[in-house]
Amino acid sequence: MTNRRDEDIANGQFLQSCDKRGNCIEVCKYGEDFIPTAIFKMGHIPDPRTHFPLLRDMQIRDDDILLCAYMKAGTHWVWEIIAMLTGQSTEYAAGPKEDTMIEFRSVEKLDALPSPRILNTHIRFNNIPKGLIERKCRIVFVVRNPKDIAVSMYNHISAKGSAFAYKGSFDDFLSLFMSDVVPHNAWPGYMTGWETDFALHPDVPRHIIYYEDLKQLKEGKAGSPKNMKWNFLYRKGEVGEWKNWFTVAQNEEFDRFLQTSTKDSNFVYKYTI
Repeated sequence: MTNRRDEDIANGQFLQSCDKRGNCIEVCKYGEDFIPTAIFKMGHIPDPRTHFPLLRDMQIRDDDILLCAYMKAGTHWVWEIIAMLTGQSTEYAAGPKEDTMIEFRSVEKLDALPSPRILNTHIRFNNIPKGLIERKCRIVFVVRNPKDIAVSMYNHISAKGSAFAYKGSFDDFLSLFMSDVVPHNAWPGYMTGWETDFALHPDVPRHIIYYEDLKQLKEGKAGSPKNMKWNFLYRKGEVGEWKNWFTVAQNEEFDRFLQTSTKDSNFVYKYTI
């Protein structure tokens, strides 16, 4: 079962993000984002229906940095790099990047963070704080090839301890990933949406980072953040791991999906290095 996104769906409405076999994840639509309901029903994050309006009006500081990326595109790794650069230290941050994730923490907790704040998010442009654009704060945007993202996202949502508790196979998951209602956001809409918003706001400073380029620079010298509590969030992060997961038929179908969904995009994806 796939999902067709309806632009008229009201904010706050609960929807089902389903694969072709009917394995579903409940999400809450707000703006152009689909927040998984399990994580806020369990009290892990604020309810987006009340949090997102407050987030839009959140007080922003001139030295704030916003790190944006699709889910499993390398946010944790890049966040640690930025934290080390701004802190002028090679030590890992004391807490996980979720402590500075704007959709995962209350405005009060975000306000209490010391400067410079390295805020991060998986949400779309229309839900981020307006002050980030008004103050022309720096934005770092991470791009990763969607095949490796799909593999990493499947392992994340099906992992033991994951709030998603997804039970489908990888083949099932690919049908969900290529649908229009996907937890957090459908990949094509997320990428083309941010690309369009950057074009509409050329005066906002941004730095676009390709995950695969960072991996080439890294050369195996640094690993994932060392925090045992959050270990299920991190995987090997290898470029080209998708080759160990995709069958020939799956790859051909995915390529057709990409050909249609990225035909107007200027991003160039790297599937091997």
